[in-house]
Amino acid sequence: MLKVGAVLNSKRLSLAAGVTTVCLLTLSGVSCAANAPSVASSSTVHSNTVVNPKVAGLSKDQVLQQLIAPPQVRGFVWGVLGESSKVVAITLPGDQRASLFTDYPLRVLNFVGPGQAPYLVGSTITVRVPGGTTSSERVTFEDAPQVAAGDTVFVLDRDQGQLGGGNTATVLVASRGSDVFELRNGYVVGQGDFSGLSEPLAVFLAHFPH
Repeated sequence: MLKVGAVLNSKRLSLAAGVTTVCLLTLSGVSCAANAPSVASSSTVHSNTVVNPKVAGLSKDQVLQQLIAPPQVRGFVWGVLGESSKVVAITLPGDQRASLFTDYPLRVLNFVGPGQAPYLVGSTITVRVPGGTTSSERVTFEDAPQVAAGDTVFVLDRDQGQLGGGNTATVLVASRGSDVFELRNGYVVGQGDFSGLSEPLAVFLAHFPH
């Protein structure tokens, strides 16, 4: 069942120095607690997702048409990811430790959706996704978007709360796989909840008023 519109509620298992730290990532921040020792590894487990009853039983194509309906969603920023990326550690008020995110430069090509374009066409902004690798830690999130330099992507501009510091005038947070679609050889391909969806660009754009 699709989980579009779900509240992100994740448990991150980040193991360092033989100690397992369990972190809960929610819209309001990250909380962590140390558990029993374990082998070095990193993983993520999602739980307590909330399914929007309005999309239950609909096809992925039908859900896509409703994706930008909520008032907290403005549309898609269409752009190309740049070569350089960097890992940032963000600690929100009340968090016990920093959470790792990876920043990618995005050159804005266009905006698709009913809302006002949040970024100027031709400008370069930052797309921020959960997870990252430093010299001492590797953190992954099960449902984080899979992106790479050179990808042409559509990034959903929606209210992310405080996740990753939240969206700003220069930063667009993509916390779930369903927040990012990739354009490959003229087809728009989904991931996360939209894994398996592949549509010609013109068909994808026709879903949304623009």
